[in-house]
Amino acid sequence: MGQATDRFNIRWAALSTELADVLRDRSAGAAVSDTEPALRVARDDARNYVVLCDPAARLRVRETMG
Repeated sequence: MGQATDRFNIRWAALSTELADVLRDRSAGAAVSDTEPALRVARDDARNYVVLCDPAARLRVRETMG
């Protein structure tokens, strides 16, 4: 499972770094673009995934139904 979600973790880390840079520049008084809200949403979207099941798993429906 870790291998499957690794891309999301890498994307989250890259977006977090970019957002931190924007926030640091803004707090230092630099003029920054208005990308902060979009960066926050993209970062949160990259991090908040849940694996609900194994897509390779199969249920034995015939055996359990009767």
